[in-house]
Amino acid sequence: MNIVLSVITILISILFSEVSVAENEREHYAREYVNIMKFNEYFDEYLKQCRASMENMTPEMMVESNPNYFYGIMPGSYYWPEAVQIFKSYYKEACNYMSTSEFLDIYVSEYSKSLSVNELKAAIEFYQTDTGKKLRDTSVSANAAFQLAANKMQAINLQKVTETFTKRLEELGIRYRVNPK
Repeated sequence: MNIVLSVITILISILFSEVSVAENEREHYAREYVNIMKFNEYFDEYLKQCRASMENMTPEMMVESNPNYFYGIMPGSYYWPEAVQIFKSYYKEACNYMSTSEFLDIYVSEYSKSLSVNELKAAIEFYQTDTGKKLRDTSVSANAAFQLAANKMQAINLQKVTETFTKRLEELGIRYRVNPK
């Protein structure tokens, strides 16, 4: 009986180690694919556009749409430069919610779950050809163009939305002051 249990234990161990090796191999090729596809450039462009969009939101715009945005601190005030620094720091940090490696790990995980080693190898092989490289590079530049267009559209929309919702909140605040419930 002990021999049978030992054999079963050994077989299960071998099976799990083979599965683990296969998963590691798939992850290895998924990471190679992600690197060849330059997904890091997608994320770099996203961060660049995120930071640029934050630069489109100025403290003056915020005060214009809501005079109480900085709790009464206005341009020209002694505290204005500090308020501007806090504002800029906030918007800079708003884009830093994920690192490039965390971004790439998501792609590696999805590709290693969805594609076999052979499929990953075939994709890698294709993207190392001239046509594959051209397609990859075009995808990177198309993503950059998309990020830039989306950033501009978002900045315009954000300004409109901020003004609209600030007015709605001001109206609600007035109603509250008149009739606090």
